[in-house]
Amino acid sequence: MATQYPECQFIGIEIAGMTDGAPDTLPLPNVRFEMTNVLEGLPLADDSVDVVHLRALHLTFKIDDWAAALREAYRILKPGGIVQLMEPHNAPSGTVLIESFIETVRNIMRTEEKDFDVAPKMPAFLLNAGFQLVVSKKKKVHFASDGKLGEEFTAVTLRAFQSSQGYLASRMGLDEDDYRHRVEMVCAQCVQHDAHLVWYAYAARKPFE
Repeated sequence: MATQYPECQFIGIEIAGMTDGAPDTLPLPNVRFEMTNVLEGLPLADDSVDVVHLRALHLTFKIDDWAAALREAYRILKPGGIVQLMEPHNAPSGTVLIESFIETVRNIMRTEEKDFDVAPKMPAFLLNAGFQLVVSKKKKVHFASDGKLGEEFTAVTLRAFQSSQGYLASRMGLDEDDYRHRVEMVCAQCVQHDAHLVWYAYAARKPFE
């Protein structure tokens, strides 16, 4: 994007405490990074940004955090500015193992006040924040029958659950080896039964008045 639109400025927000920080070197002169907590306010002026893009934050934000984050997006957007949201709903089904694993993850997240199924609910959050919904789309991605895309999302799903081992394994009552084996079996069955996940994409406008 920064290469395609060199006349635009791009600001990446690294969530404090959730990442290793901004890169040491920036790829292009029109790109910069800020390390901050969006829930405590962004270091950007009111009505100063044309587009805000939020992606795959369902495991990061608690339920109440979404309203705060969207209020902050609304604040910094210029009138007529656009907020884009892209969130996966990774709830495959097809076997008892797959479904029980996903339900366990869902319940664990609920105890942390997070909503595993938040992606299809985003229009209500946007409208409550004062935005006008412009685009609402969803796309199924099948793990087996969608070719290269399915292979990539199988790998993404496996890595996502593997990276959550420290958080999920003990809460599931599993040791590290059992957890890794469970995750591998779940992903293998997702491919065998051509299960799918759904990506939701939304665009909403801050009113001109």
